Amino acid sequence: MINYLGEIVEKYKIHFLSWMIYIPCEIIIVGLANNSFGTIGNYASHYLLNIAFFYACAKILFPIVFNQKIKWVWKLPLGLILTFGIYLFFNYLLDKQISMLTQWIEVDDLLTDQQYIFRVLWRASQFLYFAAFFHLFHVYQREQKDKEMAKDELYQINLKTKNIALELTDAKNAHLRAQINPHLLFNTLNFVYQKVLDASPQAAEMVMTLSDLMHYSLDTKFSESMINLEEEIEQVNNLIKLHMMRFNYENYISFKYTDEIKGINFLPLILITFIENTLKHGKLNDKTNPAVIEIYTAGNLLKITTKNLIDHSKNYGGQHTGLSNTENRLKAIYGDNFKLDYRSDNLFFELDLEVKVK
Repeated sequence: MINYLGEIVEKYKIHFLSWMIYIPCEIIIVGLANNSFGTIGNYASHYLLNIAFFYACAKILFPIVFNQKIKWVWKLPLGLILTFGIYLFFNYLLDKQISMLTQWIEVDDLLTDQQYIFRVLWRASQFLYFAAFFHLFHVYQREQKDKEMAKDELYQINLKTKNIALELTDAKNAHLRAQINPHLLFNTLNFVYQKVLDASPQAAEMVMTLSDLMHYSLDTKFSESMINLEEEIEQVNNLIKLHMMRFNYENYISFKYTDEIKGINFLPLILITFIENTLKHGKLNDKTNPAVIEIYTAGNLLKITTKNLIDHSKNYGGQHTGLSNTENRLKAIYGDNFKLDYRSDNLFFELDLEVKVK
């Protein structure tokens, strides 16, 4: 209980201090001016009433009257009449009790004495002015606090914007630095191509095909924008060509597509991922069962299918991880407008993709 009271005193110490200074000063000045002083009980009871009136006006009356949702023009006079009436009533009850105990004034004459009524209203007006000033001061404080908060929010937004700009600049610089190594690699591949062209035209062609393929992969690696399928088909042909040259054309791959699909815009590196999966995990040296990759349209659907023998001698792992990542990319762009299915038995691996593109 003592701790609770201590917290209240600490929280409202400015109020307590103000009343402790104001009340004695007023009692002394008015008493000296009138050459008379009242009793402690009289002072205590009236000041408690006046303090209650002050906070009622400051915390209830003025916030209601000056609420912006309703016009204050009619609320202010109505509120003042009601407030003065309540104050006069309680002041009368208080003076009635004092009169009964002290025979200070005739009870019946209180509410018919104009001097008494105007004296009470004048006293109420004093604390009403104090309450108005207190309310306006709090409104000013709240507005200043709101302005400070708005400035702080604006500062935080500007700071966040600057940080994003710095991060973007860092990312661009990092991207430029990352381009140095590929640039060096492509220059080196061109140099190798020139050197081996005369000695081994086939090896030189492999170098140039690899360079084109890497150019395409680096340019589109992080892009989620659509590209024309013709561009990716060209790189798929390069990838198959490179693979065939590595194995001296003793692998068997059938890549079929119709001319109409070349004009379709599609997510990059999806088709290449399927082909890489086939080349990496497929058994491609069986002439009677070549790997088959087909791309065609059926109505508003783009269909991609692959089928290949499984090479059990290869143990690369991670086959489904790449396909799972590809499925996530498709879902991010196409939502529910696609269907990807892949399955395998002990002999064949098959993949079917349907995407609504029209």
